[in-house]
Amino acid sequence: KNKKNNIPEFEHEIDNTVDIIKEQLKFTSELNTANYLYTGVLTKADSKKIKGWKIPLTEKSFIIQYDGIVKAGIKNLTDVDVLKDENKIIIKLPDIEITAIEIDNNSFRKLDETNNIFNPISIDDLNDAQKELKDNMYNQALEKGILDMARNNAETVILGIIKGTKNDHEIIIEWQKNND
Repeated sequence: KNKKNNIPEFEHEIDNTVDIIKEQLKFTSELNTANYLYTGVLTKADSKKIKGWKIPLTEKSFIIQYDGIVKAGIKNLTDVDVLKDENKIIIKLPDIEITAIEIDNNSFRKLDETNNIFNPISIDDLNDAQKELKDNMYNQALEKGILDMARNNAETVILGIIKGTKNDHEIIIEWQKNND
């Protein structure tokens, strides 16, 4: 014990470690810990319609191939909570989420196109296609387990960051679930 103010040295050491860990993690801000590389093909076809019936000779379509990347991690590490419990340090992290979906515009390849003067391919068609591309990438990345991979990698990275704080305390990582 510290004779001056009767506070155990151990408590003071943990308090300093908690502050140091908070600062180190908050400095990191966003932490992406998994990437999913995606190559896909998208087919879009449409015809003009009257009362649900397709008008002949108005079909337009295109088939494109593209590459992209889905990133997952902790979007905001400033929301981290670091607590002490006896000789343990508990780090409560915001849950893993998709942080970015990027389409490589240089990878776009038009595999087929049928344009029609009565129903031309428009900017809206291309915008809708890009939204569908991102939805496909998002769903495929989730299906392939990107969130679990990112969570495991985040724990490894964060424990690596904390090892530099010169402490012998047991570190426990807890995940705060998103309210979806």
